[in-house]
Parts: sequence; structure tokens; C-alpha cells
Amino acid sequence: MNIEELITRNKQLESELNEYKQRYKLLTEASSDGLWDWEIATGKLYNSPRWKETLGFENNEMEASLEMWKSRVHPDDIDGVMEAINKHLGGFTPIYKAEYRLRHKDNHYIWILDHGKVHYDEFGNPARMGGSMTDISDRKEKENLLRTVLNCMSEGILVMNPKGEFIYTNPSFSTVLGLTIDQIEGRTPMDPSWRVIHEDGTPYPGDTHPSWRTLQTGAAIHNDIQGVYTSDNALNWISANSEPIFNAETNELDGVVITFTDISQQRKLLQQLQTFNKELEDEVKMQVNLIRQKDQMMMHQSRLATMGEMISMIAHQWRQPITVIGMMANNLILDAKFNDLDLTKIEENLEMINIQVDYLSRTIDDFSNFFKADTNPQPIYLKNLLQEASDLLKPSLEKEMIELTLRVDMHLEVSLYKNEMQQVIINIINNARDVLKERHIISPKIYIESFIVDNKMIHLSISDNAGGVDLTIIDKIFDPYFSTKNAKNGTGLGLYMAKTIMRDRMKGDITVNNTELGASFNILIPIV
Repeated sequence: MNIEELITRNKQLESELNEYKQRYKLLTEASSDGLWDWEIATGKLYNSPRWKETLGFENNEMEASLEMWKSRVHPDDIDGVMEAINKHLGGFTPIYKAEYRLRHKDNHYIWILDHGKVHYDEFGNPARMGGSMTDISDRKEKENLLRTVLNCMSEGILVMNPKGEFIYTNPSFSTVLGLTIDQIEGRTPMDPSWRVIHEDGTPYPGDTHPSWRTLQTGAAIHNDIQGVYTSDNALNWISANSEPIFNAETNELDGVVITFTDISQQRKLLQQLQTFNKELEDEVKMQVNLIRQKDQMMMHQSRLATMGEMISMIAHQWRQPITVIGMMANNLILDAKFNDLDLTKIEENLEMINIQVDYLSRTIDDFSNFFKADTNPQPIYLKNLLQEASDLLKPSLEKEMIELTLRVDMHLEVSLYKNEMQQVIINIINNARDVLKERHIISPKIYIESFIVDNKMIHLSISDNAGGVDLTIIDKIFDPYFSTKNAKNGTGLGLYMAKTIMRDRMKGDITVNNTELGASFNILIPIV
């Protein structure tokens, strides 16, 4: 190559060098990162103006040197930074990367992210190393704030990297497990030393753990209940959730965040509540049985009271037939004594006695049917039921000259417990009779009427013209043992049992209100 060619080549190289210098200057000025270059063999260090500016210095204020740099690294960070550099120089890492603190010009520390890569000479020895520095103080401040928040949370938080390793845990997580943070971080769900169980007590394999499943599928999992044995063999219960972390740029799975709530206390309270509910249920059953027994006793007491009234009615109804029978017998005895027996007269007297005996027999049948126990509901025409009840009460009503009027559809059929329903009706009619008698009502009357409500219920009203129920006691007349009568004439159970029968046995109801004439008892019977 001649001189002219050398000169031309030299100019070309100078031009390229200037171009590279301009490009480098442009990059350093445009970049927000500080650049550095380290000649390893000589120890010479170059820091760009932006590098110095990051630490608060003008370009001419700071002389770049390795000693200057080391003096500004935080004492707690220098060993870690040098270890990262040496690992890269030794070929153990593809790039040098470190986060550490550098002292600013005004003596406060800033966090920086340092990147670098080594270049080797022709003999394979490290020749120089270049890289960039980024101020990450704002990010670190936010990270510290976030870490403080996470550390204060009662929920446990665990972060898993793409390899399935736990790389962060907050104190709440380690507290529940009874392990230190160092004993948790670095492990995976597949670690056989974990002791986790399902709610039914069966083992919980690591590959079914929510975090592992989310890592494999990218799908979130919520409210997974686990029992976890701690280091001291205590069993804690947690509700775990796992959420995938996706890289914003590549949309690849970067890891998994696991959160959990300690539900041990809730489960303990739930078990106590279940035990309490069971005890309460048993107590309720016992009390219900006692109430039923009490109701049965009160029902029996009420029926005994009704039986007493019925016996009184039987005695009243039998009095006249027995008197007639006695008179016929005495006439026959006298005729026999005076030898005045006449066959025709004997036949007439015996016929009359038979008629009276038949009446007595029918009366006994009517009352004995009333006292038979109902085992099942039976269909019956409502008018027939009311007529039978009024027939039983007819003598006592006639004695008090009380007029009973029935206005009931003769084709209205219901299914109910006949004798218990008659007990309700008889009780209400007897109460009306007693009030009419007590208040000396002129032209006393009792009305029984029925009509249908919404094709679902039969409304049966039993009313009188006795003036009505005293408003100060009208809300109490269905209470047990409440009575307006004296102890001799009333038990206070009749209306209470009527209410009980209608609600519990008939699935209906009974209420009372006052009309212009008197009280009206309203009985509701479902149409089946």
C-alpha cells in the first residue's frame, strides 16, 4: 500500500472515529442513564456527565476513579456489589447486574440499578467492562412502601417465581406456619416436608396446590381451604387464593402471587356454633316435647271440662225419659197390686218405655261418638257437623230460651278432625250461652254462618247478641288459663285449646272481633 493509500485510509478511519464519537456523544446526552467504562488492566474509569449528574455533580467536579466509586457505595452494599462484579468477571453470570446505594453530593444515598458486561482481550483475559447506571430511588421508595404495607397485613402473602420457588413472604405467612422467612423462601410446593391436608383430613399433594396449578395453567384459584401443620405440629386452617403474574410486554407468566386468610379461629367458632346449635336443637326438641305433653294435658283437662258439661247435659236430657219410665213402671205396679191389669194397657206402657229407652240409647251414642279420639282427618259436610254439635247442645240452649240459627251451605264439604272440630264449636257456643245468660239478654240469639274466601279458606263465624267482648281483655281471651268466669265455672282452657286445635291440627286459625250486636268468633278452615 503506497503513501497516498495510507493517507486515504487514515482519513477514512478518522472520519469513522469522529462518527462514532458523535454517535456516542448523542447517545450519552439523550440517555437518561449514566454510562461508565472501566479499563480493568489499568484501573482507569470513565463516568459520563449524566452519571455524575445523577449524583449531583457537574462534569468537571468529579474525577472518575475506582477508589472514588468505592468510597460512595453504601458500606452495607459494597460486599454484595463486588461479589456480583467478580462473578461476572469469572464467567458465572452472562451480565453484571446489581442494585445498591450510592452517596449523593449532599451526602444522602440514592438507589441505583447497575448493568454491565465484560469484554475480553485476544488472550481471553478481561480487558474492559462497560455499563450503565439508572436512578431507581423512586421505585425503591415505592417498593419499601409496598413492603411495609405487605408486612403490616394480617393476610399472608407469598410470591412464586416461574420456577415454582417462593421468593417472597410476609411476616403473617411465616407466623401461621411457625417458620422463619428464610425457612420458607427458596422452597417449592413440591417440597415433601410441607404437611398440608384437605378439609376431610386427606393428604394435599404439592402438585394440587393452588399456586402450582396456577403456575401450570395461568388460571386464578380462589378460596381453597387447607389445613397446614406448623413446625410445632399445631394445625392451622387457611383459605388460599392464587393469582398469575403476567409480563406486561411479553404476556408470559412471570410468577404467581398467593394470598391466604387464617380461618382457624373462624373454624373453631363455627365448630362451637355447630355444637351450640346441636345442643340448642336438642333443647328445643325437649322443650317442644314438654310443650306437646303440656298441650296434651291441657287438651285432656279441657276435654274433661267439656265432658263435665256433657254429663250435665246427659243428666238433663235423661231426666224426663227416666221420669216417664218410672211413672209407667209405677202404674203397672199399682195395677198389679189392685188386680187391675189390662193387656192393652200393659202393651201401651211397655211401648212407651221402649220409646224412652231408645231415646236414652241414642243420646248415649251421640255423646260417646263425641268423646272418641280422632286418628285421621275425614271428609264431612260442614252443615252436618254443625247440626250434630247443635243437637248435643239443644237441651241447654232451649232451657235458656236461646235461638240458634244456622246459615251454612249444605253442600260445603271439608276434611278435618271431626270430634276436635266439634269441641271447638261446642266450646264457643257454650261461651256465648253463658254470656247471654249472665247478661240477661232479652231474645238471646246465636248465629252460625259460613262463606268461602279466595277459593282457599272456609270462613265460619259464630256470633251472638250479648254486646261483645270487653276491649281491655279481647287480646287475652285465647291465652291459657285466662277466663272471665270464676274458678267454679271455668278453667280458662277452652278458647286456648280451640286456638291450638285450629292452628296445629286443622292448619287454620281462629280470631275474635266485636260487631254491632256482640262478639263474633271467626274460624278459618283450609279447603283441601
